[in-house]
Amino acid sequence: MSKKYKSYGLDFIYGIALLVTFLFLFSTTQGQESQLFVLKGDAPPFFVAQIYLILLSGLSLCLIIFSFLSSKTAPEWQMDWTRFILTVLAVAAATAVYNWLGFVFSMIPTVILVGWILGFRKVWILSCVSTVSVLTIWVILVKIARMPLPVSPWSHSI
Repeated sequence: MSKKYKSYGLDFIYGIALLVTFLFLFSTTQGQESQLFVLKGDAPPFFVAQIYLILLSGLSLCLIIFSFLSSKTAPEWQMDWTRFILTVLAVAAATAVYNWLGFVFSMIPTVILVGWILGFRKVWILSCVSTVSVLTIWVILVKIARMPLPVSPWSHSI
């Protein structure tokens, strides 16, 4: 017989863990911005991170509050260790070849493989979504944020 429990248990625990993490990260950004101004009137480098952390703290508070307002019950949850270990191995393999293959050529197969491990079986949709999401992240990080990511030996001038 399957045991049922109120779903606020996990939501509350995740909300508290996220809130503590975000508040800790926010506290590490305090006091550093005043020494790092590059131009007069320029925003400090930690300003955007602070805004994100404040927003994420608010979302974790919402998760905590809604965990008590919800009347849903959730089925008993069990960890699927095989999928977990396969996902960790896929991410470790991608990390190992990241600098050699570059961001795009290491992340697209990894996202497809992790999606397959987690149970998505429509290969065409999984491939398209993985490719578009990785390329979107690459454009945001490399072209917009000008963050240097490793490139593959086959892509000299993209």
